[in-house]
Amino acid sequence: MKSWQTFERHRGLLVGLAYRMLGTRGDAEDIVQDAFLRWRDAPDDSIRSPRAYLVTVTTRLCLDHLKSARSQRVDYVGSWLPEPWIEPAEGGQQERIELDESLSTAFLLLLERLDPTARAVFVLREVFEFEYAEISRMVGKSVSNCRQIARRARLKMARPKPHPEVAVEQQDQLVARFLEACSNGRIDELMKILNPDVVVISDGGGQVRAATRPVKGANSAARLMIGIARKAPPNLTIQSALINQRKGLLIHIGGRLFAVLSFQFSADGIETIYLLNNPHKLKGCSAEPADSVSLRKTS
Repeated sequence: MKSWQTFERHRGLLVGLAYRMLGTRGDAEDIVQDAFLRWRDAPDDSIRSPRAYLVTVTTRLCLDHLKSARSQRVDYVGSWLPEPWIEPAEGGQQERIELDESLSTAFLLLLERLDPTARAVFVLREVFEFEYAEISRMVGKSVSNCRQIARRARLKMARPKPHPEVAVEQQDQLVARFLEACSNGRIDELMKILNPDVVVISDGGGQVRAATRPVKGANSAARLMIGIARKAPPNLTIQSALINQRKGLLIHIGGRLFAVLSFQFSADGIETIYLLNNPHKLKGCSAEPADSVSLRKTS
């Protein structure tokens, strides 16, 4: 017997799956709502497991969306960044951050290397730990084919070097020093906390001014960030937040969210700066607590 309560028990899993697949929170929530409507209208005798049915429908809706959206991104101006998943920056978040690598901006960008089917197989297997027999039914491929797809996807997703976690306290310190150096125009101080090979990736979507290519190197990155800070209007305010489970900053101008600044941290300091000021991607963002997002397979 279908009920709203039954669906709600699986919402976190479905939103987590769709967000990782699409990189856009608004689209993920729309997909999940569509999945609910299809589940609600399906005959009861056609659903053996609500969880399996909902994950299958969500996966296939995401695949359809990706295949249509991929052609739209061909003409995207500049670098593309996922829509940020924002939560208030509070204490006691260490465990969540350690568990949540698959929600990081770096991970979502790596997923962009995969075609839609490979992305679905990889996320279902590596993040949510579904069995290949289940994945086979969800994506409409044979079990052996799914295994091959997953193996190739793991190779494409492999990083040149591992990214050990940076403690929340150290993230706080680095962000505070970053903000102070930018505010005071201290290039030398800023360079001390930047990885020598730091990269700044900006996403204005062609709608606002932004670097269309990544800016590489500590000196160039420091000059760019301080140059931006010097042009800040007097009504600019900054709010700390968790952005894709990493410490970051929300930039407001006149009370309106103007940009999201997030980071990838390493033992050598800040190694990637993500600057998102695409107005389209900021429309649905807020600093309110995000909905529950499943990190692992749920029963």
